[in-house]
Amino acid sequence: MIKKTKRLTIFITLSVFFLTIICCDRHSNAWSKMNQAEEIMNTRPDSALSILSSVKSTSLGDTEEKARYALLMSMALDKNYIDTTSFEVLQPAIDYYLENGSADERLGTLYYQGRIYMNKSDFDMAMQTFLKATDIKRECSDSLTYANMLVAQSILNFASYQMDDYVSNNLIAAALYEKMGNERYQLSSLNKALDGSIAIGNKSLSDSIMTIVDSLTLRIPESAQENILVKQTYLITFESDTITKSLLDTISDLSMVNDACKLNVATGYMKLNQYKRAEFIMNEIDSCGEIGKSFRYLQLKPDILEANGKFKEALTAYKTYFEAIENENSKIYYQKTKVAQDLHDITISHLRSIQQKDKQIWLGLSVVLILVIIIGIIYYQLRIGKKNRIISEQEKSRLQLENENLQNQNSVLGLEKHNADLELEKEKLAAENMQLKISRLESEKQKADLELDKKNLAAENMQLKIAQLESEKHKADLELETKNLAAENMQLKISQLESEGERLKELLEESKLSKPILDSIQERIGILNGLLAAKITDNDSYSKPYDKWINKVTEDRKSFMDTTRLAFRASHPTFMRYLDEHGLSEAEINYVCLYAIGLKGKEIGEYIELKRHYHMSTDIRKKLGLKEGDTNLGLHIRNLVGKL
Repeated sequence: MIKKTKRLTIFITLSVFFLTIICCDRHSNAWSKMNQAEEIMNTRPDSALSILSSVKSTSLGDTEEKARYALLMSMALDKNYIDTTSFEVLQPAIDYYLENGSADERLGTLYYQGRIYMNKSDFDMAMQTFLKATDIKRECSDSLTYANMLVAQSILNFASYQMDDYVSNNLIAAALYEKMGNERYQLSSLNKALDGSIAIGNKSLSDSIMTIVDSLTLRIPESAQENILVKQTYLITFESDTITKSLLDTISDLSMVNDACKLNVATGYMKLNQYKRAEFIMNEIDSCGEIGKSFRYLQLKPDILEANGKFKEALTAYKTYFEAIENENSKIYYQKTKVAQDLHDITISHLRSIQQKDKQIWLGLSVVLILVIIIGIIYYQLRIGKKNRIISEQEKSRLQLENENLQNQNSVLGLEKHNADLELEKEKLAAENMQLKISRLESEKQKADLELDKKNLAAENMQLKIAQLESEKHKADLELETKNLAAENMQLKISQLESEGERLKELLEESKLSKPILDSIQERIGILNGLLAAKITDNDSYSKPYDKWINKVTEDRKSFMDTTRLAFRASHPTFMRYLDEHGLSEAEINYVCLYAIGLKGKEIGEYIELKRHYHMSTDIRKKLGLKEGDTNLGLHIRNLVGKL
């Protein structure tokens, strides 16, 4: 009993140790390469791309590792100015991080997802994606990615005539770039914000931005060329007519300037009340180009037409302007509504995920507590057994000492009695010779008594040995009976495994299930065929390993059911989501998956060896909304798999 207890304690300790090692070491060697690439991503993006390209996709581990690789690779491609219109690289990050990632990981994923939509010219989906990213800004710490996202979103704001948002996003981005010490990006965002504030006629804001832009231009002289156009727009819009006229006189050949400059010139002539000239230059601008669709162009054109007395055309231009603004506002409202609904759904899903994780944590704690209790009981039993053994040995030693003392006392008494007899014999010898003969006869009688005592003691020892032999024979009979019962139990388990193998083969031949599920069944059949090929000998040295092997195979049914459930999650996600939404537990989903691969109710009951088989079936029917008189549960499950 003590040996078995020690073995159980060692087994539990080793299981906990190996489980801890497996749980802690879950990343592949590719994880260290991704760490290297992430460290140099902003300073040497070309080297980061080279490191990531050297990682083989087959070397990646779990979904988290694949998601991180996808996000880092998308980041490297973007920083190396390699635009892509495919989600093939980023998709693992979208699938994992949008539900399980941190705020920074979700922000990065949404940013690069929006950039891909922009590369595909799907501006509606790009705006929806950026709006989702904006809603998590309070949780984020990655300022650079958030600033880049604001700049990308401002491009969509400009195209959709949301000039206030265009200015606001660029000002926020400029402030973030300033905190990071990136003056070039700060100046670029301020130029965009200045252009937007001029378009909405906010002079005080424009003056504030212009002051900062001029200061930065002095520190970054190579960027002065980028500021010429926006400064020209500022001067024509807000400065005096004299300055405007002087600036227009410097532009003699309109064929040498772009549409943006022509729009500034038309604005200047409109300001100087030279309406014909303004209309002429306005007609020189490509109405189908980027400038022809801009906010300032649509806003200026009806004013020029109205000033030239073309009221009908001016009215049409006004309608075009307001319709464009209204259409874009409607799109933005729809996108914000859609994003709010999606965020609500994500929040609900996240809460459910947290609840599920809490259940798993409590389950894990319960298992640990039970293990601690079991180990405590085992330790207590060991201490009690050791204490009883010590007490037994002490009691045995005490009895042995008492027996020796009694024997010594008997010896002393015998010697004293012998001395008294000698004295008496001497006295009688001196008195009478006859008494001597009597004493001799008495001495012979004592010897005979001693011989008789020895024979009695030998007889008692013989009886004790016979009792021991009978006890050993009874123990051998018990061991033989135990071995016979173990052999019968072994044969029963072998029969069950053979039955399971035959049924799985039938399912493999007849079922039209998906490949992941068929692979799981095929793997189980392979295990059973390999294990049942072993022969059991009558030698005792083979019986114990084989008994452990049989128990392990029987316990693998739980692993098989878990594998089947995971396979269904991969091949029939809609069906598995339907079961989750109806509140089925993991054990009940395992039970349903056995129906889904073609097993019948009776076969499932025999397979899982669960006494609550029919109770579980009733619970599942209630959760799926089936009454007692409705269709067969197995048929209903297989119909659901086909539909979903």
